Amino acid sequence: MVTASFFLMLVTDMDIVSYLSTSYKSVISYSTIRLIIAFVFIMVLENILRNTGMIKRMTESLKELVGSNRAVAGALPIVIGLLPSPGGARFSCPMVEEVAKETSSKVNMTYVNYWFRHAWMDGFMLYPGIILASELLGTNVLVFFSRLFPFMLLTVIVGYFMGLRKIKKEKINATKSRKANIMSFISAISPVFAVILLYISLMSFSDNALEISLFVICTAMFIIKKYSLKQALGVFKTSFPGKLILIIFGVMIFRDVLFATGLLDGLPVFMEEAGIPVYAAFLLLPFISGALTGICVSFVSISFPILLTLGLSENLWYGVLVFVAGYIGMMISPVHLCMVVSSNYFKQSVTSVMRRVMLSEIPMTIIVVCLMILIYTR
Repeated sequence: MVTASFFLMLVTDMDIVSYLSTSYKSVISYSTIRLIIAFVFIMVLENILRNTGMIKRMTESLKELVGSNRAVAGALPIVIGLLPSPGGARFSCPMVEEVAKETSSKVNMTYVNYWFRHAWMDGFMLYPGIILASELLGTNVLVFFSRLFPFMLLTVIVGYFMGLRKIKKEKINATKSRKANIMSFISAISPVFAVILLYISLMSFSDNALEISLFVICTAMFIIKKYSLKQALGVFKTSFPGKLILIIFGVMIFRDVLFATGLLDGLPVFMEEAGIPVYAAFLLLPFISGALTGICVSFVSISFPILLTLGLSENLWYGVLVFVAGYIGMMISPVHLCMVVSSNYFKQSVTSVMRRVMLSEIPMTIIVVCLMILIYTR
């Protein structure tokens, strides 16, 4: 990422002083620090859940309830995906591993974790990207979410054929009653739901709702599980994601240098001069923005204001398809933190995961292009 950002400086008019200044500001920026804090507490909570056996209990009880290891492997990242945490796929990695480590390859586990973490397409009502998109389009978040829902179902279907079906079926014999399994699952997953509920409660009052929620629940878990101060500090020490923090620095530097070069500002001008049709611009601009930034709220903030001047708000379906196009670009992006951290956890190359993700996005891409042409030209 840092090498790529340096290359951007070389091929643009950016001078070395501006590059170094932008990189430094990126590393110490408020958004980067917030991201690192959130990551640390996610790793701490995952450490607590794993070391106290809660992840194992969660997966075992859910397998007995559902009767399918495949379904559980997909369901757990979907649940974690309710929480709008950058790089949040790292939280569900050990859960997917616990379910599928004996029945799936590592590259498939990486894909399943990444793909189903985004089954909500970053379009769930808590995500800042869909909130911003709804505001710009002048529509209700719930209405926008309902229009995205069919695409979310398609995502789950594709994920089943491309990932879940590659997990070998496991014969599951119930060892506890249904009631006991339900109670065991609720008890084990309650810290995750507590974070989500607390986040929902605080999001209207603080921009740091996620970080506060993670801090409160981690502290509560230390108390409930009777960790001593020394043990708690030990958890922070072992959970500190040194390599991931370097990855975050690299991604954020690339993103900020990309913005600073002004290359993204030139995209609309280039499309206009190249004579690209409006409906094609509706799809290409968010797709390219998503692929370059790997962040939902970024492709929305880059593409939506520009496309509004081209008539984006004339039909809500334009906005929906533009959002989906940006999501597709975001999913195949090598700078998408969830892809990077999932690949890092399972020790797989990013390119091996990207190839399968790209293949998985083909059906969605075909549908979005056909729908855009159909709606725009009718």
